[in-house]
Amino acid sequence: MPANISGNDNERRLTEDEIIYIRQILGQLRRLSDKEGTEILCYLIDMAYLEAGEVQSQLITNLRKE
Repeated sequence: MPANISGNDNERRLTEDEIIYIRQILGQLRRLSDKEGTEILCYLIDMAYLEAGEVQSQLITNLRKE
């Protein structure tokens, strides 16, 4: 089951591939922002990366239950 984007069941849902892509992009952004020394931006990107990881884990768990 794909992850819900907005919490509304009528909305489009993210697929596992899309979540993986988001995490990859966030990782690249994190490396770029770290080079610039932008601590708050790095922190926010880290939080988004962790959230995407949690969504991915939930999606995998839900798929195994099906």
